[in-house]
Amino acid sequence: MYVGGVVLKMKKLSWRKGSFLISRRKASFKKFELERSFL
Repeated sequence: MYVGGVVLKMKKLSWRKGSFLISRRKASFKKFELERSFL
């Protein structure tokens, strides 16, 4: 049970990290789209 909790915590952390990376990628993509529309 303790090991399962640790795995769950790690999964949660990695998921949070992944969602953060995805949101950052989306933000950079939006920025790129804006720059392209200005050119």
